[in-house]
Amino acid sequence: MEDLTFDGLLSRGNRNKKVKLVQEWLSLHGFGVVPDRAFGPATEAAVRDFQAVRDLTPSGEVDEETFEALVEPMRFVLQPVAPAATDSVGDTVVAYARRHLSRHPREVGGENLGPWVRLYMGGREGREFAWCAGFACFVLEQACTAHGILTPIMPSVSCDSLAASAKANGVFLAESATASGLLGPGSLFLSRRTSTDWTHIGIVTEVAQESFRTIEGNTNDEGSNEGFEVCARSRSYRNKDFIRITQRTEATMADRGEVVAHNAEQLTRMDADAAGRLQHLFLECDQRGTLIRFSNTTEGGLLADVQVVAGDPAVLARIARLLQITLDGDTLRV
Repeated sequence: MEDLTFDGLLSRGNRNKKVKLVQEWLSLHGFGVVPDRAFGPATEAAVRDFQAVRDLTPSGEVDEETFEALVEPMRFVLQPVAPAATDSVGDTVVAYARRHLSRHPREVGGENLGPWVRLYMGGREGREFAWCAGFACFVLEQACTAHGILTPIMPSVSCDSLAASAKANGVFLAESATASGLLGPGSLFLSRRTSTDWTHIGIVTEVAQESFRTIEGNTNDEGSNEGFEVCARSRSYRNKDFIRITQRTEATMADRGEVVAHNAEQLTRMDADAAGRLQHLFLECDQRGTLIRFSNTTEGGLLADVQVVAGDPAVLARIARLLQITLDGDTLRV
């Protein structure tokens, strides 16, 4: 991930996008500077102040140690959570959501801007990229990957698309059915404007009779669907629908005819961890009609590259992120 890569020492006089990244993280840590890509005296002073607070040498230059201290919150949320044997997928969704909340992700530099937005939106940012759905799906994907299963819906940055996917996969729960006992922690809520239009989404962390607790992105203290941070909130059931998160296995997905057979022999030649992650992504890609060809395995059986045919850029970026490999043009490289 480019935002987590140290490219070399940064100091006064430098002007590039990595300087802007440093300025964004300085502001996120409370050392506010304008993210203008120019490493000037104000940025140097802010770096010194940050280094002093973190017991680093206050040089005013951003070396690798300082850079790692700046991006530590994001590295923390990307660390895998190991589910206990008794944990459901919903439990793990909540665990990941609380991990993110503890590092207070928020926008910096303007509406829908900054490294947290880029993380949740697959590198995209800007006024048109509301990121509540990106946050919810990112956390859901982390949890499902930890369990080695498919996401029960097709992740999207569109609330309407998520609702449609939930209905298609039998996990949509309308407001009128919330008393059924089917709603649990780790489910997703959808704020409903009309019967076909949903404007905001977040993660359910606790369920009560008249209200529920959430962790949600792109909101604020007012509960806006165009806020600026990840927050914990309490909400009523009024005008809310839900997506139930259930632990669906590969077998049940296949039984429903939603996936095609994959090349199991190819998968078993890889190491177990890589095979599990790739199998998860391969099945998802089959669901959305993307064709994958595996090639160039090493002598030890590890995957050298994956050629994706007829895959749109958003699909490729998502596969690269989840599989923890590099996207090079139209090829995913280990």
